[in-house]
Amino acid sequence: MVKKLDISDEERIKRKRASTKKWHEKYPWKNVEATQKYRDKVQLEMVVAYGGKCLHCGEADPDVLLLDHINDDAPEDRKKNKHKGGIHMYAKLRKAGWPKDTHQLLCHNCNWRKELKRRKEERKNPYAIQQEATCLV
Repeated sequence: MVKKLDISDEERIKRKRASTKKWHEKYPWKNVEATQKYRDKVQLEMVVAYGGKCLHCGEADPDVLLLDHINDDAPEDRKKNKHKGGIHMYAKLRKAGWPKDTHQLLCHNCNWRKELKRRKEERKNPYAIQQEATCLV
């Protein structure tokens, strides 16, 4: 008969953390592999969920596709949903059922073209954003 040791929860947690730390020190590449595998899986799900190709040019290579904020509200989105973009944003959108009204799939080229167009518009009328804000008040 094996006698159970009477140890506190704190001690049990402390031992578990030490054991986990040793494992990560012994096999550092395994955690990296698992993380990369998860990121690849979620990114592929995202590509499939948003149509599998660039909305503007039709590029279908998942390595060059990314998610774009339709209304160019990325800073507000990061602040509101408390993520830094990338895989963190994908995970939050995944939980929300991949909403199509706020994000779209673009290739890097089309996304950059969209950004350049936005910057040009901003240079033409630098006070447009401020004017819109004052009209709303």
